[in-house]
Amino acid sequence: MTCLSVFLIIVAILIVVASVSRQRPAPSSAVQATYQLVAQRFRGRCERAGWSRWPLLRFRYRDAGVEVHTHRAPEFQRWWVTEVRLSWPDAGACCEVVYPASAALPARLPFRDVTLGVAEFDQRHRVRAVEPGHAAQLLTPAVRWQIDRLRRLGLGGEPFRVVFEPRGLRVAKARLLSRYEELMPFVELSLELYDQILLMRSQGIEFLDDRQALPVDQSVCRVCGESIESDLVFCRRCKTPHHRDCWQYAGQCSVFGCGETQYDVPHLAKPQDRGPGP
Repeated sequence: MTCLSVFLIIVAILIVVASVSRQRPAPSSAVQATYQLVAQRFRGRCERAGWSRWPLLRFRYRDAGVEVHTHRAPEFQRWWVTEVRLSWPDAGACCEVVYPASAALPARLPFRDVTLGVAEFDQRHRVRAVEPGHAAQLLTPAVRWQIDRLRRLGLGGEPFRVVFEPRGLRVAKARLLSRYEELMPFVELSLELYDQILLMRSQGIEFLDDRQALPVDQSVCRVCGESIESDLVFCRRCKTPHHRDCWQYAGQCSVFGCGETQYDVPHLAKPQDRGPGP
């Protein structure tokens, strides 16, 4: 009887171990190598993975601390997700965008569902915010375009979530991105979303063709890595700033996957002439 009890206990332990192994794929040496390559690209550091956890990548990007890791996501039925987290200074940001729009999210007060009045975006995504007006101000056309690029990354059908909150920006994709060809574009697109948000934090720039412009705050050219003090141009599609010479050297926008070959020239906005005083 004692031998039978021991046997049953061993069988139960093996079943539990097998179940855990199926739920959490063990990180391989190839995954560790992938994270190490991304860490080298951004001059960061990668904490080594063990049997029970995935690598954790940390690096600095501009003034932000960045973390890349894998974890369970309750909002996506406990799927494994790859997530990029960035710290940022916007204490007033309280908004999240989830794909698909049908995603069942847990209640999160004081967040509530809002619509932007943009049919295609509203149909695909679920937007929740504390204030509808703040969501509309934050989710500009250029920011929505960057979010849509994240949606289409990879297979294009996986759920994903972008959260703007006072302590940082979080971008999560419901997929185990274990290859460099998958992880690197995801990290780059998340950083480009961060850049695009920073671009709209200042005031005072408008385009000569009267289309909506994104302002610049301490702009850095993505081609040469130097700050843009003069001779500034913007990508016509995603509004990313460049030196004119760098744009002409590259022949197109430097943003991964954009491919735009035309740029716009901004100028400082001038106050309107109100005419003679009373």
